[in-house]
This record gives sequence, structure tokens and C-alpha cells, in this order.
Amino acid sequence: MIDSILTDFLSREEQVEADLANGYQEMAALNTEICHEFIACENEADAQIR
Repeated sequence: MIDSILTDFLSREEQVEADLANGYQEMAALNTEICHEFIACENEADAQIR
């Protein structure tokens, strides 16, 4: 009984960890796109500051 409960718990935890890892990878790709979109604005602002 305990083995079954533990196995179920660990299986769910593995899925949660996999989902989190996938989510972080998707967010990293999105953040990279956002950074590329705003690099020109940042460069322009930096040039005006200097």
C-alpha cells in the first residue's frame, strides 16, 4: 500500500518538475524575444545618457 502511494506521489512530482522545466524553457525563449525587441530602445536611451 505504501509503495503504491509513494510511487503515485513520485510520478506526480516528476510530472510537476517536467512541467516546470518546460515552462521555464518557454519563458526563456519568450524573454529572449522580448529582449531582442527592446534592444534598439535601450541602445538609443543609452546613447542619450552618455
